[in-house]
Amino acid sequence: MVGSHITYYGPAQVMLSVEETAKQHGYNLMFAGVQSASKNQVAAAIDDLFEHQVDGLVLGVRVEGGLEAIRKLCRGIPLVALDPSNFPDVPTVIVDQQSGTRLAIQHLLDLGHQQIACIG
Repeated sequence: MVGSHITYYGPAQVMLSVEETAKQHGYNLMFAGVQSASKNQVAAAIDDLFEHQVDGLVLGVRVEGGLEAIRKLCRGIPLVALDPSNFPDVPTVIVDQQSGTRLAIQHLLDLGHQQIACIG
């Protein structure tokens, strides 16, 4: 997995979920962190992972350079993206923000709360 901002709660939870799912299917997760989504940094991260003969890649960053550049970097290894807006033709896993929001609001309503606000 190539990702960034792993010290933030959301990305860290995504990485843990990817790792748990990988282990359930007999795989281990290797993580390569990048500071930015520049093509050079992502290419270096992918190269580092390829040195360990990975079977697939999970791309958790928006990469500069477009889909063809990324496919070239992946050298035919299967790829899954975590951002559908960046690569519409790549298998993608997304977080269902609407469903999560609905569940959170329902939980608050079930607790008896009547005034709910969102601070963004």
